[in-house]
Amino acid sequence: MGDLDLFAPENLDYARRLEASGVPCELVTVPGMYHAADTWRPEAESMQRFLESMHRAVRAACE
Repeated sequence: MGDLDLFAPENLDYARRLEASGVPCELVTVPGMYHAADTWRPEAESMQRFLESMHRAVRAACE
């Protein structure tokens, strides 16, 4: 999630509720990132790193 994301408070609350329920969860906050930045500027180096880290997390969860 980006720290400038319009939904940051809701995302944080959801992640905390997942953890409290025993669901493994990792919330990463990216400074300066806004809602849907990964779709608006996917070619940006920072977004490529963000997307790759997201893909790694999903692959690891599926193992």
